[in-house]
Amino acid sequence: MVLNIDLLERNFASIVPKASELTTVFYTHLFKNHPELRPMFPTEMAVQKKKLGASLALVVANLRNPKVLTASLGELGIRHIDYNVKREHYPIIGKNLLVTLAEISGDQWTEELEEAWAQAYEDVVKIIFSALDNYEKRHAA
Repeated sequence: MVLNIDLLERNFASIVPKASELTTVFYTHLFKNHPELRPMFPTEMAVQKKKLGASLALVVANLRNPKVLTASLGELGIRHIDYNVKREHYPIIGKNLLVTLAEISGDQWTEELEEAWAQAYEDVVKIIFSALDNYEKRHAA
């Protein structure tokens, strides 16, 4: 499936003014549905919320520039090793992200938009996992 970049860019532009709400709702859903993940995050979440918003902005801004995404997301995935993030956490994050985006998007949310965000997240995870695979090969005992 071809990623609908135009649709993602339009949707993201409309929710950027709600970035603070988006990140708050995301972490509220995440910790409610997966309280076991709460200890992985700092007590004070302001900086973490900004990082999430910045990561989303980076992805959307570079959907047409895969080289930037590959480098940035690869580094992000490797940094998350230090936070004890496991591959099995990524589907949890993706599901919570879609729920949050739907909530924040309101009436704009359609099946087509959900599919576009789901595809974008799947592509992000593929990039991260590829970087993790390469990292693990280089650091194998």
